This record gives sequence, C-alpha cells and structure tokens, in this order.
Amino acid sequence: MRSPMKVLLSMIIVLMFALTLKAEIIFLKDGRLLHVKVLSGDERGIAVERLDNGGRLFLRWDHLRERDRKRLRIEFGLEDDDSGSDLLMPGHRIHVRKGDYVDGLVIEETQDKVVVMREGGRVEYLRAAVRRIEERQVSVFDVYTPEELYQQHLAEIQPVDGDVVGHFEMARWAAKVEVYHEAIGHYLKVREADPEYKAEFIENQLKRLEILDRNKELRDAIRLAERAGNNHKYGECLAYFDEILAASGLDPELKKEVEKKKDRYVKKRWKYFSELVVKTYHREVRKRLKDIAQSKDIRSTDAEKALGIQKAMSYCRSQLHKDIVEEIARRHELEPKKEVEEMWKNRKFNIKLSATYGSGTFIVESAGGGNNGGLQDAQLNRRVQEARLRARRADLARAEARSGGNQQDQQQAAQPKLISKDEWWVQVDSVQREFFLRAYYAEHCGQMQVISSSWRVCQTCGGTGTIKQLGAQGGYTKVTCPRSHGLKGDKVIYYK
Repeated sequence: MRSPMKVLLSMIIVLMFALTLKAEIIFLKDGRLLHVKVLSGDERGIAVERLDNGGRLFLRWDHLRERDRKRLRIEFGLEDDDSGSDLLMPGHRIHVRKGDYVDGLVIEETQDKVVVMREGGRVEYLRAAVRRIEERQVSVFDVYTPEELYQQHLAEIQPVDGDVVGHFEMARWAAKVEVYHEAIGHYLKVREADPEYKAEFIENQLKRLEILDRNKELRDAIRLAERAGNNHKYGECLAYFDEILAASGLDPELKKEVEKKKDRYVKKRWKYFSELVVKTYHREVRKRLKDIAQSKDIRSTDAEKALGIQKAMSYCRSQLHKDIVEEIARRHELEPKKEVEEMWKNRKFNIKLSATYGSGTFIVESAGGGNNGGLQDAQLNRRVQEARLRARRADLARAEARSGGNQQDQQQAAQPKLISKDEWWVQVDSVQREFFLRAYYAEHCGQMQVISSSWRVCQTCGGTGTIKQLGAQGGYTKVTCPRSHGLKGDKVIYYK
C-alpha cells in the first residue's frame, strides 16, 4: 500500500507537469474544440500537442476560429496588437455651429476663443462658432502625434541597458503607436540582454517591423490618410488607402497592415456619420415642419396653391422622410438607401423628445377626426365621462320639461359652433401648427419610436370637457369646451 506522502508527492508532480504544459482550449472553425499545448507558430500555422492522447498536430491558421487565430498570432508576434487604435484619454468633443464636431483636448478657453490641442498642434475656434463643449474619452491620436505618445511612455518607463522587461514593454508600446524604428531598437536591446527572452515572438516582430519601417514613403502616405480620417474627411482618407493598396509590388505584410488601417477608418466613418445622420435628421424634421407651419400658402385663396392641414399631414406621411434622407445623402456624400437609411434605422435611441397636438388634439382624437393614437385607457375614460355627462344632461332636460322651463332650448341656442380642423389650421399661430405636425409625424409616420403618450389638462375647461356659459334668459348652462372639443385635454407624444 502506497503511503499518503508518496500519493501527495505524485499528485504534486502531476500538477506541476500539467502547469508546464500551458494548456489551452482552441476552437476550430467547424465548431470542434481541442485541449492542447501550443508548441510553436509561424506564418503557416501552429504546432500543438493534444492533451487527451499526446498526439501532435499542425493546424493552419484558416482552421481556427477567428478569435483564437487573432489571439495566437499576436502571441507569436506574427500580428501586432492593434488595440492601439482604441487607446483613449480624457478629452473633449467640440461641437461647432455648422453641425460638425472635432475631438481633442481643450487647453485654453476665453470669451473670444477656444484653443484645442489636436495631433500635437493648436487649433483655435472662435467662441461664437462653438455650440457646446462635451467632456468625453477621446482617442490619444486625436490629441498627440505618435512620436509624442512614444516619448511620454519612455519618460515614464525609463528603461536602462539590461532592463529586459522595460525595453520589451517600450517595444510593444512603440509598435502600438506606430513608431516602428524605435520599436525595433527596443527589441534589439531585449535580444542583446537576453537572447532567450521571448525569442520567437521578437524574431517575428522584427521581420514585420523592418518591412514597415523600410517603406517610409508609404508610411507618409498612410499618415496623410490617417490625418484626413481624423479630421472626418473620410472620402479623402479612403481614397488614399485605395491608392496605396493599388500600388504594384506592395509587400504582403505591408498590404495587410494597410488593409487593417483602412478597415479601422471604414468603421470610424460609419460610426461618425451614424451619429451625424441622427442629429441632422431630427434637425431637418424641425426645420422643414417649421417652414410648413410658417408658409404663406396656408392662407392662400388659390385652391391649388393653398397649403391646408390635410396636405401638410399627407406630406408628413408620404414625402418628408424621403426628402430628409436625400438631403442628408447630398450634404454628406452618402448613399441614400445603403447608408443614410441604414444609419437611421439602426440608430441608438438616446435622444428623448416630445411634442403636443395642443388645441388641435381633436383633429386626431375626436370621433370625426379619424385616428385615435392608441390611447385606449384615455379614450375609455373619456367615453365613460361623456356618457355620464349625456345622462346628467338628459336628467336635467326632463326636470326642466316637467317644470315647464325652456332651458333646454336655451342650451341648444347657446351651444357654440365648434371650429373645423381647417379653420383651426388657419387660425392658430405657426408655433402651434409646428408642434402639431411634429406630434403627428412622430406618432403616425413610422420613422420615430413612440415611447409613451399622455394628456395635459385643457386650460380652458380645466379638464372637464365643458364650460359654463350665460344663457339668453339668464343663468348659466354647460356647453362643450370650444378649445378641447370635449376631450378635456391636449395629447402629448414622447418619442425618440
């Protein structure tokens, strides 16, 4: 029988052996997984040892799932960690009045100007040209040049000769911020101090970095492309990248780097314009509906030229969205269907807005007005209240008939004539017309997401649906509120 001490010792040996294997679970593209020790890697693929049966395999990179392939290629130095493109720092987004914005770091702000640090330089904006300044995380490349980022990190680490870890970290950082010459220098110092330290990784990195560092003209062209992209000139940026990729004799490793950078700016372009499209869309809705509400054709006596409420509502339903999409596409050189429509459709719903039909609520809510907007609870309550009101009026009429009075006739004579929707459209001011159209567009035209709706008490009738009016023979009678048309309030739409 084995002693407990021997059993424990054997377990420790097994555990130590398992730890030295650096076991990994790797997923293949077809969904299978392997429990392996990764032995080596090169441009063709990786050599692994299976931990279930000890067998050895060579797996090509295209056999692996994308996530594992990228991670392992980075670990073997075959591909650099491109997370440098996502390095962030506290900064500012400066929104200018023409509707655009820039990211950077505000270093001076006075009543007359705003000074922003961008790409290592100072950019001045007139204070009157700036709508607002928003604190947020920005890319370090929006504020500093790659050389400045390298020098900042160098001053922090300060590696000395023989500092293997310090020089290795500086090499990774220099490659990440694309100062390739300095990265090569730090890797060579690591190799000089300890030839065995991450030897395979450093060898692979030196090969790719030397290719990148040799092609200075192409790197300068890449810088121009990146500068254009960082200034939101994405058409110019992508044109530069396409020109570089079309060059004959382009080194495969360099081509891979350029394609990776281009893809990054394609994504930045989509993100930038996605935000801009949403803001511009909402702004265009307000502008165009305001123009309609202020149109002189509203009071035109020419039947064909007159801009009545029905025509305005029809335009909202059938044409407004198309016009806005075409305008945004023209202004920002985007594809109407493939880009503007998709960006609007897939927008982030982080803007909450509201609009009210105001005194025009009866146009969409009354029995003669058509649509009810889906407020079933409010409708039910209103109908119950109206039924009770009719019952009370009937009781009152019967009582008056028995008493020989003629107050019912007085009520009918005193009942004011309620205005039609066309009369309302002409009589109210442009602000009420604009808000009515905004509420209508949000609720009925399919482009906004309605969050909720509510009712504001009518200021004329106090939410009762009726007002007291002096009768012809003296005394007061209750008549339908001429403002709310008996609806008791104004409907408000909350949307985004």
